[in-house]
Formats: sequence, structure tokens, C-alpha cells
Amino acid sequence: MRGEVVKFPIGIARRGKVFCKPLNIYFPQIYRLVRKRDALISRVNGVSVGDLQRNTICDYSLTAEVDTAAGVIRTVEIDHLSQGDDASLIIHHFWSMDHAIFYAKSAEDHFRDQPSNAICENQDGIFTMTKCPTHPGWGGPTIFYLADGFEDDAIAGFAYWEASAGSDGVLRHDEIFYETD
Repeated sequence: MRGEVVKFPIGIARRGKVFCKPLNIYFPQIYRLVRKRDALISRVNGVSVGDLQRNTICDYSLTAEVDTAAGVIRTVEIDHLSQGDDASLIIHHFWSMDHAIFYAKSAEDHFRDQPSNAICENQDGIFTMTKCPTHPGWGGPTIFYLADGFEDDAIAGFAYWEASAGSDGVLRHDEIFYETD
């Protein structure tokens, strides 16, 4: 059996409005990608796909890049998801590209249909964007902003930070992502 090297395309992200005070960083802006209906996708990020994408009208990205070959006709900045969206998003901060790639690959292994621009970087660090099923306790599709690995007064010597935006557009600093069973 031969091993295969997976190369993730790395995008350059623009700073968004969500600020993590413990790390003094801004999370990247999120974009909704609007696609043509029935766009024939022959190549996505240099990989042949070759199937007809029916009913795929939107996806998400951390870059504003319009990829007409993938049927994307425009990008729209968003700060929350709509109640009718089929999944929630996780935007996770990393200090290491290796950790970010491992995290993105693990998400692909567990949940299919991950965003194609899953890793990006800006002056504040490296970020991944992954989709996950929406838990009933979240009240609808939610965007989670997660960061960890900084020191605080926690027993373990480090902590994690979380913010979330529900479909109402309100940014909350409650810890619901890891607390939901």
C-alpha cells in the first residue's frame, strides 16, 4: 500500500469582527459562496471532481475568492447562519500548520461535505473552518469560534475560549460547544 500526501490549499484570510481577548487575535471573516444551480464542477482546488453539483447553492469559505470553475458566482460576507442552513460551522484558531492540517483532515474523516477552503491564515494565526451537525440544544445553525492553548488560572494551566453566533446574529461568549452532550 502506498501512502498519499494530502495537500490542503492555504488561503489568505481577511480579519473579521470577532475578537479573542486572551490571545489578542481577530478571527477571519466568513463568506457564503453563492453557486450557479447545476454547475458542472470539473476541478476544485486542482483536483478533478467531474460530477454535476445539483441543488448545491451555497457553501462557505474564509477567503473571498470567486472560483468560477467551481460554479461560484459571488461571495457574501456573513456573521451568522440562517435558520434554514443544514449545518453549523466551527472556526478554530491554531498556532501550528501541522495541528490545523490534522484537525481539518480529522473533520473530513468524520463528516463528509467539508468546505473546500478549510485552512487559511492571516496576521493573527492559522484558522480552520469545518462543518458539523447542528445540535438541538444550540437553537439552530451556529458559528463557533474556538481558540485554546493559552495560559490562565485553570488547573491544567491552559484554557480554551469560545464565542458563538446563532441564527439571530447575536455573538455570545457562553461555553455551549463542548458542554452539549
